[in-house]
Amino acid sequence: MFNRFGDWACEPVPLDALGLNWPRLAAAQDEVRSLIQQHAEASQAVTALEAGRPASRERDLDDAAAALRAGNAVPSPKEEPALEKKLVGAVRTRDAFSRAVSSAIEELEVFKRKHAGALEADASRSLGLLRSKLAENAKKTAALYSEAEAAAASVKKLQPPAPPPVESGEAAATSTVFAPQFVATTSRGADPQRGDIERVLSHLAALGE
Repeated sequence: MFNRFGDWACEPVPLDALGLNWPRLAAAQDEVRSLIQQHAEASQAVTALEAGRPASRERDLDDAAAALRAGNAVPSPKEEPALEKKLVGAVRTRDAFSRAVSSAIEELEVFKRKHAGALEADASRSLGLLRSKLAENAKKTAALYSEAEAAAASVKKLQPPAPPPVESGEAAATSTVFAPQFVATTSRGADPQRGDIERVLSHLAALGE
């Protein structure tokens, strides 16, 4: 039930993104998702307990050493056996969740295979609706873009003409000279051409046909 990356081999159907109403499938996927999360938490608990083994053993040995120095008998260890008991329970819980996840994934995959045809049909219808909506919005955007470009052309025509060049003598008296190293420059990528934008919008508008 694991893929080559060590993750659970389960690919849920994006019901919300596709706009699909499959309550049983949604519930099965939610169960798998919840069990995987709980398995991860149980695995972390096992790891934490295993990491505490050396310290618990050391504390028991410290108690034993202190008893010997006081002339007493070596006491029975306390912390290490208690930790081992917790670890046994934690491992059992982790393994139980592992089995539960595997079972839930198997049932989910059986359900998906059984209803694959109907699921694909619903998804195709939903995709068609999404493409129609995208095409409609693309047509509206194309019309607005055309209006904006026409308005930009009109604004450009209304710009005042550039002032005539000044004589060299006046320029020397009135202009400020900046050293090249102090001139701030900015650069950015070239804006997309109008034709490129219109081609993309035309492509999107055609999706609804």
